Amino acid sequence: MTEKPITFIVLVLPAANEIQDQIICEHRLSYRHITPPGECFYHHLKIEVFNETSRENLTYGSINNSDHNKKIPCPQQIEDICTTFNGNFTWFKGANLLPGHHEAKLLVENAQKDDEDIYTCICTWTHNHKLYNSSGSRKLFVKEKAIYRNVEITSPTSKEQLVDKGKKTS
Repeated sequence: MTEKPITFIVLVLPAANEIQDQIICEHRLSYRHITPPGECFYHHLKIEVFNETSRENLTYGSINNSDHNKKIPCPQQIEDICTTFNGNFTWFKGANLLPGHHEAKLLVENAQKDDEDIYTCICTWTHNHKLYNSSGSRKLFVKEKAIYRNVEITSPTSKEQLVDKGKKTS
């Protein structure tokens, strides 16, 4: 018998007056799965429901580098599900659909400050004729580009430098 702990995080958007700015509930349950060869697996599930203001803290990390073009990978767990179940990727920037982006990695070309946001990849897949969605988000940060003014090259002072073979230069 093998135990495999699994944690799910569920984001609930405000749809009713009962949802407040706090954790709504926590539920724990166990699921027993017996495979055809007779192996028994216990999956312990802990389901926590958060409000939308917690969203930024529930990402799979951030993209924070000085690259001009930013590559945002779909979280590995979501990519694995999508590959296993032959799913389709969809990307969102904040709450806005990014049409035409259906790969496991999203490229934000010439990233600017207004590109900073939470990017979510959603994998839509089917199992036993039932449609499922799995999603994961990453926060994109865009660093200010460094601007160097009045750059002066101080060495070498001439266009050519000559050296005798075997001598060191200073």
